[in-house]
Amino acid sequence: FHDETIFRATGTVLSQVGNENITLAMIASVVGCSAPALVQRFGSKQALLKSFSTWSIEQTRLRFESEAVTHQSPLETLKARVRIPGAERPAEIFEPDGYPSTVYLHVAAWNDESFRELVIERTRIIEDELTRLLEQAIEAGEISGCDPRNMAETLLTAFSGAAVQSIGMQRKPIEDRLVELVDILLKPYLTFSKPAT
Repeated sequence: FHDETIFRATGTVLSQVGNENITLAMIASVVGCSAPALVQRFGSKQALLKSFSTWSIEQTRLRFESEAVTHQSPLETLKARVRIPGAERPAEIFEPDGYPSTVYLHVAAWNDESFRELVIERTRIIEDELTRLLEQAIEAGEISGCDPRNMAETLLTAFSGAAVQSIGMQRKPIEDRLVELVDILLKPYLTFSKPAT
């Protein structure tokens, strides 16, 4: 089995039982292999979860790159990035009522210091990508007057809060809520071109 198959299965099981209750046997059942096969491949459940987290971080970065290629507007790229349906990004959100992996990573880091570097790395990548898009939006004249790094940190904090709120009280698809948060937080900084005379 490819690593990605195993990581997707890990995401599926995490969404169903959370990180406290997950077992290698559960993951193996979804993959279609044995728990000892996963131990042989990764060494331990903890090592598999760390590998999953590293994969998740890389998938997060790649999705920013992918959206940047398909949109000319930096703000539309940002909104398109957070609008990707959960089913298309199993490294982040596994199913509508599942555990967003940002929550999983933070809980894991709370319980295991060795996960903290992964949380720091994921946060850095997301903040860097958001900062880059906001800088491009300023250069394109879409927004003005905001500090890109500070706004990137604020957006990520809002996204994380929305992820926590989505657990057990999903009112609407989380993607819709994330786009709303982008609109709300950036509204004071939007520039409007004057109509042509």
